[in-house]
This record gives sequence, structure tokens and C-alpha cells, in this order.
Amino acid sequence: MKLCMVGQLFLQESSHYIMEENCMPKEEGGIGICRLKDINLYMLMKMSWAMLKKSNDWSTFMQGEKPYWVSFLWEAKLHPRTATIGWKIMLGAVNTDDRMQNIKFRLASRCIACKDNTDTQSHTFYECGFAMQCWNYATNTFVMQQILGISHTELVEVGASLDPQAKAPWGVASISCLVAIWRNRNKMIYEEGKPNFPLFVKQFEEASILVLKVSAAGSIRGSYGITGWGFVCRDHTRRVHGVGAGGIGIDIAHNANCQAILEGVTQATNMGWRNIWVESQSKAAVNVFQLDEVHWRIKSA
Repeated sequence: MKLCMVGQLFLQESSHYIMEENCMPKEEGGIGICRLKDINLYMLMKMSWAMLKKSNDWSTFMQGEKPYWVSFLWEAKLHPRTATIGWKIMLGAVNTDDRMQNIKFRLASRCIACKDNTDTQSHTFYECGFAMQCWNYATNTFVMQQILGISHTELVEVGASLDPQAKAPWGVASISCLVAIWRNRNKMIYEEGKPNFPLFVKQFEEASILVLKVSAAGSIRGSYGITGWGFVCRDHTRRVHGVGAGGIGIDIAHNANCQAILEGVTQATNMGWRNIWVESQSKAAVNVFQLDEVHWRIKSA
């Protein structure tokens, strides 16, 4: 936008002053004029902040209703990875076959677990034989009746009728069960596995006091470039016993993941631990150690 300053009405040549320069502060060469656009933006930002932070009627109306399950998802003691997958499940955003068909994918749908029905949200999470087995375990643990024909939201809201001390545990457990069922379904699809109920139960058992967990991961810039590794050692009380990080120069991501596992296990054994539980983002790296096929360069490091 330009502001024209004209000496005579019909004078062809005129002096022009750029509006953006006039609106700059005096310290920057302008004359300090504030544009209405900027003033409006500042006021909108102030009003938006008030709506987010204040608790008056207008702010509450604009914020909308808070789902019951949200407090158990983000504020409870859920692992961020579990919470993220649980959030997608609660919103119905996971890619079961019925959802893929709704967005125009052509595929023949079949439940990978029971092979007796189609892969839908309701069947995969509640009606499948494996899912019912999981929910029977969960409801028996909380001394509840069997859950049938409900939605994800109603599932979490069942805990509202429980004792005050059991509301939060049920909210966390119900979301964790949904995530465990979904992971089992993906494991059967991509790794050609079978329904593994003992593994499902093991996820909810109390950790042994004689086991140290080593969470190891490698990172890389690009497909082949500068690599780094890191690990964290924790016990059953989530107390950190050791951390480490470093780099191995130009390499591939697989070797970085292997180096992270090696460094983590080495520090754990140096601290006197013998029962070590290793968790890595790379299954290939874990298999390398299980089969004793570690690269010679990593062995000699």
C-alpha cells in the first residue's frame, strides 16, 4: 500500500511514501504510526489468550466440552508413545479396513486374528476372540462385568461408576488395552505372527525388581550420514541408573542402533546388573545380538 502526497490535483509527477516504512518505529526510521491491521492482530491475540486461560462463561463456551478420557490420556502416567497411539484410537483415526474403504481404498477386508469377520473398529477392538480375551482379563482384574457393544468413549467412562481409587487406574488401563490390541493386530499383519495373549498379560504385570531396562536408540541425518546413539538405564521404580550418548561418524542407522545397545548393555554390566531388558526402536538391531551377528567393527570398538 502506498500513500501519495500530491502538491497539485492534476500534477502527473508526485512524491510517494511507502506505508510500510511510515509504520516502522522511529528508532528504525519510521514515524511510529500503527496500522489498524497490526492493532487488530494484537487484540485478537490478547482475546485468544484470555479465552484459553480464563474460566469465565464466555471462555468456557468458546473452549467447548472436555472429553472424559482426555485427563487419563495426557495427564496420567502413560508412556508418550502409548498416549499418542491411544489418542488416535480414541478419535477413530487408526487405519482399520473399514476406514480405508471409506476413503476409497479397494481391498478385501478380513480380521487378521480370527479370520471370521471384517476388520472394523468395533470388531477388532471388542468383538474379535482375541480382543474379548483381553477385555475379560481387564474386567476380571477390576472385578467388573464383561464389556460388550460399547464405543471407545463409553469404555473409559465405565470407570466413572467405580470407586474413586479405581477411576484413574481404569482410565489408564482401558486406553492401554486398546493400544495393546492394536499393536498385536499390526504385529500379526506386518510380522506374520499369531494372537499372543501371554504377551498381552505380560505388559500389565509388575516389573521385576531384579531387572534393569536399557532403552537404546540410534539416529542419523539422511539415509547415510552423521550418526549418533544414546541410551537410558532404569529400574522398576523408574530410577535412572545411567545414561550415555555419542556418535560414530558417517555410517548407517542400523550400526548406530547396534552401537546404542552395545553401549547400554556394557554400562549395565559394569554396574553389576545381570538381568537386563533391552528395548530398541530397531528390531533388526536386537536380532543381530540375539543371533550373535554383530558387525566386526562394532565388536572391536
